[in-house]
Amino acid sequence: MASTTVAERVALSFEEKVARLDEVLQTFSDEEMRRLALLFEQQLEFHKRPPLVEMELIVTYRCNLACDYCFMRKQNLCMDKETALQAVDFLLAYSKDHPFVNVTFFGGEPLLYLDLMEEVAAYVTEKAKELGKQVNFACTTNGTLLTEKALDFSNRFGFLYLLSLDGSKQAHNLHRRFPNGRGSFEVIVSKLPMLKRRQGWLGARVTVTPETIGQLAEGVKELFELGINQFIIGLVHEADWDREALSEIERQYDLLLEFYLWAKDKNLPLRMTMFEKSLDEVKRERKHVWGCGAGSGRIAVTGEGKIYPCSRFAGSNDDRYVIGHIEEGFYKSKLPEALRAGAWARPKCVKCPLSDICSGGCPAVNLEATGSLYEPPKAYCAEVRALAKAISKLPRATSLGAEEKNKPCPVEG
Repeated sequence: MASTTVAERVALSFEEKVARLDEVLQTFSDEEMRRLALLFEQQLEFHKRPPLVEMELIVTYRCNLACDYCFMRKQNLCMDKETALQAVDFLLAYSKDHPFVNVTFFGGEPLLYLDLMEEVAAYVTEKAKELGKQVNFACTTNGTLLTEKALDFSNRFGFLYLLSLDGSKQAHNLHRRFPNGRGSFEVIVSKLPMLKRRQGWLGARVTVTPETIGQLAEGVKELFELGINQFIIGLVHEADWDREALSEIERQYDLLLEFYLWAKDKNLPLRMTMFEKSLDEVKRERKHVWGCGAGSGRIAVTGEGKIYPCSRFAGSNDDRYVIGHIEEGFYKSKLPEALRAGAWARPKCVKCPLSDICSGGCPAVNLEATGSLYEPPKAYCAEVRALAKAISKLPRATSLGAEEKNKPCPVEG
């Protein structure tokens, strides 16, 4: 085939380009054709996908605790340096022209692999800088392994640790224990002065079960008195909630709202983002919004390099939910499309009077609890009703101003 200049090749018609391509393809072996087909598939998938913005890097499935509600299936799978760096390279490439990316260190207990986290953070920060991008980091930890070295790391890369703390000592130790059965509350609380001194603002993810729902509000108050400033409430929706426990959700949310308003009135440093917007504002933001972006704008990567829609799916360690591999790109999979499915896929939700403020629940939890990506469990629906009722009581005078509303939450990933 005669050589041509770039200008001449651009000027060729589509038919002429196809003819020339066919001529080249005839020189390919069967193995080369297979590799070329895979490359074309990857490129097509790359160009049709929206920018990838967030990656949960599951540095390990291992943990020094044995929390009985943990969704990460216990195994010894951990991430090596080569896989970790390859994963963030994948994130930067698929972020396309998006100005920033978010990297969340996840586990298991990620602080078991602090050295790896430091290497990853340094590497991706430098690579992103070369591309003119910003990198934001986040890390949720059970808090038992926090050290000055770990805080040096977070200070250096500008993020705050989010603690897993389930409220009162009794509520926390009921589920969050060491393998020998000893509760972890006292160990974590002993770290709070150091954390407060180095980090300042403290946030807690409070996981709530049917057994602990009755202690939620009091537990939040106790943690606030210990120095926690921000609370992210997470109900274990897939648990077995009886009628009494379901009704308790509403009562506890009313008590939380009462405490929140009291703290705001006294100008105390407390954030509970679920109470920071009026019902009308939530409706305007959430109407016709279904799903959570898992498998589209955000993914989770395991130590094997497998790509899952999110850490919740990755926790299942079920290959049915693998949507790609960092060495191969995204697979042609129905799952990401299913996760983005709209109201048509959720007939029960569409009929609900609260559908304007509800995104349909966590798909992975829905699947575990009800067998369907699109049908949330009863506890989720009860929580949405409780939250809607609570924020409908928000007096406009106590609503956050526009400047404070737009301020990013320090620890909410």
